[in-house]
Amino acid sequence: MPRQHVVSIGECAASIADRHGFTIDTIWRHADNAALRAKRENPYVLEPGDRVIIPDRRLREEACAMGRRHVFRRRGVPEKLRIRLLSGEVPRVGLAYELRVDDLCFSGETDGGGWLEHWIPPGARAGRLVLADGQVHELALGQLLPHASTAGARARLANLGYLREPAAAAEDVERAVASFQRDHALEATGALDEQTRRALLDAHGS
Repeated sequence: MPRQHVVSIGECAASIADRHGFTIDTIWRHADNAALRAKRENPYVLEPGDRVIIPDRRLREEACAMGRRHVFRRRGVPEKLRIRLLSGEVPRVGLAYELRVDDLCFSGETDGGGWLEHWIPPGARAGRLVLADGQVHELALGQLLPHASTAGARARLANLGYLREPAAAAEDVERAVASFQRDHALEATGALDEQTRRALLDAHGS
């Protein structure tokens, strides 16, 4: 019978699905996870304590000729990591970088929109992005909390360059929020109201 998986820090639907031998769509689109889908808009942004229903595995049979080699590929593996680098609102185009995730190493240049994209294991938890200008970014993969939470809003402000770190002092957060609000044509109250949280979600992309 279906089981419950309680989400811990650093987990998302992709890593949970991979751990239990499913694709992310099989888990996320399962009827028993309808309430979770209604609560969390993004399967890659879950909160510790969320409960994900893991369905029973179904046996699938394939007719294969004897004496021949057959290749079976698992769908949904790996996952795509997408990162966009901006200077203010301007994409950082053609910027050389080196990205390390687990034991994988990638290098290249950002595209015309400032994006870099690479396929990584669904269960990856950390990465390191080194830019040609000397900047180094430590990546906490799968650890972004929902935008409605204070920690999630702080993390997005930090990722967008408005905060030096998510754990900044309250007065620094208020100044960062006001700066973000001014940049996005919102009333600069410094308060994380619903309109500001939604704008943060849109600006951050997740």
